[in-house]
Amino acid sequence: MNRSGIAARELLEDFGMQPQQMLIVTDDFNLPLGRLRFRSGGSDGGHNGLASVIEVLETQELPRLRLGIGPVPENVDVADWVLSPFEPQEVETVKKMVAAAVEAAIFALDHRLEEAMTRYNVNPA
Repeated sequence: MNRSGIAARELLEDFGMQPQQMLIVTDDFNLPLGRLRFRSGGSDGGHNGLASVIEVLETQELPRLRLGIGPVPENVDVADWVLSPFEPQEVETVKKMVAAAVEAAIFALDHRLEEAMTRYNVNPA
């Protein structure tokens, strides 16, 4: 998982595309559970998979859709939190978030990223 940059580079090469033409979809422990957020670029925010993509593609200008899985409880290791299963009471929120993320990603394919940001960054899933 943390070597995602290699797969991203190969995918771009196979399709003859530039990094700005792809949409990275990633979990984000800095966003509350269920929240969606588009970004046009920026740092990896502590996400190892995204750090790999940024490093290999040599750019932070990567459109991305972040799916909130946070917050990380105090005194819990981030890696342990990210790799742990959701609590039973969270599963319905996760299902709704994933469905909303699919809808958002499809919308982003047919519209400018700014339009997707306006539509989806305001509301939780």
